[in-house]
Amino acid sequence: MRLGLLLILGASAAFAYTYDYVSQVPLVEDTDAWRENGSLYFDTPGVFLNGGSLLFNHTVSGANANDYELASTLFLGYGTGATWIHLLRASGTVTNGFPANYISAEIAIPTPFTGAATLNIQRSVNGSLSLLGSTAITVTDSASVRTVIFGANLWVFVNNVLVATQTLPSVTSGDPGLAGSGVSASPGFSSVSVGPHYTGVPPAIVSSNFATSVYPNNVSMKWGASNDGTGPGLLQYSISRNGSLAASVVLPEWEDLSAQPGTTYVYGIQAVDFHGNVSTATNFTVTTPTTATGPGAAPNSVDPRRVGVRTTGSYWGGGGEQIDTLSGNL
Repeated sequence: MRLGLLLILGASAAFAYTYDYVSQVPLVEDTDAWRENGSLYFDTPGVFLNGGSLLFNHTVSGANANDYELASTLFLGYGTGATWIHLLRASGTVTNGFPANYISAEIAIPTPFTGAATLNIQRSVNGSLSLLGSTAITVTDSASVRTVIFGANLWVFVNNVLVATQTLPSVTSGDPGLAGSGVSASPGFSSVSVGPHYTGVPPAIVSSNFATSVYPNNVSMKWGASNDGTGPGLLQYSISRNGSLAASVVLPEWEDLSAQPGTTYVYGIQAVDFHGNVSTATNFTVTTPTTATGPGAAPNSVDPRRVGVRTTGSYWGGGGEQIDTLSGNL
């Protein structure tokens, strides 16, 4: 049995991506958009006692109404020892304020609270809960939480940082919703938004915007930043090397420190958005030179000294003179 209290305030969304719903004040009295389960006290708008949940009362737009994003802002108040819950694909008979079937992303705040919390991903089937995954996270008051469910995938973000991914067993349909558990004061969510799973693909990286620096034991690369247009925002870039994933980075640059001399590598870079959409790969090929070992070095060998100024180097100069601190080049 879950015992909880949940308060919902007002909100806004700040992405180019368009939500179907952005919360109104007070949310729980917007009965056109939400249906309430559990013990509700309208004299304190948005407060649930003795368990309770809110389920979205409309069909989410998009190609699949069961794939969507649920976004919220945490209002922690005095709620240490409590749990803030995103419900996903919720359906079935309500018992103790909770539907029978759902996937949940639950942020448990300990007592005392110092910023550390636990994210638990659970599944309920006919009221029987099972833990799918758990990880330690860091949260603060007013932290943003985004849960994106699509197909058999659940991605959870805190302050737009991907903190968990989960492959889901079969709970394939149902509504988004919110809940609270074990709360003794007045915390909850200060915003909530619901929107479709975006299926547009980010634009590919423009090959003419690449810059590389190739050495025997490392390959540095930079590229022009991509954008997601009207999508949910760009999450990261995935970099492959000879067909295998080598790295995922947030900034449009990376250095391969495991490259070997005299080796040809094919690198591919793809933009990935918050809803798991991936651009087509932009590929480029480099061959690292061999390391010079003396007069008999191979024709494509290089002098291991830093000759000339490298764009990724460390520079110093009070008058803008750009002195290379590793080799003294000016």
